[in-house]
Formats: sequence, structure tokens, C-alpha cells
Amino acid sequence: MSEQLAPLHVFRPPESAQHLPAGLIVLQDAFGYNSYLQDIARRFAALGFTAVVPELFHRSGGVGIEYDDPRGMEANREHMRALKVENVLLDVRDAYALLTSAEGVPPERIAAIGWCRGGQGAFFANAHLPLGAAISMYGNRIAPDLLEHAKTQHGRILMIWGGADGYIPRDERRAVADALSAAGKAHDEIVFSDADHGFFAPFAYHELAARMAWNMSVEFLRATGVLAGREEGS
Repeated sequence: MSEQLAPLHVFRPPESAQHLPAGLIVLQDAFGYNSYLQDIARRFAALGFTAVVPELFHRSGGVGIEYDDPRGMEANREHMRALKVENVLLDVRDAYALLTSAEGVPPERIAAIGWCRGGQGAFFANAHLPLGAAISMYGNRIAPDLLEHAKTQHGRILMIWGGADGYIPRDERRAVADALSAAGKAHDEIVFSDADHGFFAPFAYHELAARMAWNMSVEFLRATGVLAGREEGS
């Protein structure tokens, strides 16, 4: 566990949930821990997950801002620059430790999901922890030296991209997929041709892409066995 612990926000399923224990590490975009991310965590909790959301900007003093904040993501620009891969991994490990110890979730039923910088974080988390699966939505740019993490991926990873994303070039998306293929790691890709970066969030919302991405993510977590009903697991 890290010496400087990240604030961890835990969203638990209702007591009536008919699922085996399942955990989900939910990783923020550039806006940080805000009401929209809380709503997403609650939606996953309603499906049967114990969702844990670490605040990744805590070391640099950053806080979550709402999507309608007129400052936009510029308000967190310095915190994005200060966010190092090794620190994200420390915070993810804290969330993972909470799920496996305090919540009693087995590793094969823990996944990570994230958007933008959090999507990149899900990729790194899956490379360093024995996760059951990972989902990266328009994961932040992965430099060539970071592609080494493709070799150590554990669970199957689903990558969802916006085809009209001017922030993440097509060649970089292809480089990630090629690195995973070269390493023999199970992965899947979905590209929504006319969706921009941030299509799942209010500032660049694309209804078709967002709805399909949600449904595909949930089905992916079921198909990989991370989310299993008691009748399926008995």
C-alpha cells in the first residue's frame, strides 16, 4: 500500500443483489472525482459490483470539478501533468487491496475501467495486478516506451475509441493493439466512427456511442466472468 493513501470512495451493491462478490476499480478522467463519476459508480453498484473510486489528483492537491464548470479541463491541467504512472499504480493497488481484503472479492472477479487518463490507468492496472478484465475508454495517449506494459496484461482488455478523436491519433490506437497482439494478450477493440474524445461524458456526449459503450462494457464484464450471478457461479 502507498505511504500517501488516495481517498477511496466505495459504492456497494444493494443487499438484495443476486451476484457473487465482484469488484470494480473506477478511474477518473481529467475532471477528477465529480458527481458524474459518482453516478457511474452507483450504476455499477446497482449491477452487483463493489465499485471503488480513487482520487488520482490527491498528491498535487487537485479536486474534482463538474463538467459544466466554465474553466473546463484547464482547471486540472497542472494536475494531469503531475500525474505519474507509478503513482496511479500505487492508488490502484490501494483500491485493489481494499476489494480483496476488506470486501473479500477474489482477484478473478475484480476489473478496472477508466476514461481518458483513467483509461490509460486501467491498461496499467491490468498489467500489474491479476485482474479478471479491464476496460479502457479513449485511454489517454500511450507513449512508445509505455507499450512494454502490453506484455504483462492479465485479464482480457476491451478498448473503446472515438473514431473522430483528434486527441488520440489512429496510429497510436493501432500501436496499442499491435503491441497486445504481439504479446499474445486477449483484447478487443471498438471504434465509434463519428464519436469524439470524451463521448461518454457530458462535454462531448455522443448518445449512440455512450449507450452502446455502456451496454458493451456490462456484457464484457459478464462474459469474462467478473460479474457472475449466483446461479451461474454455483
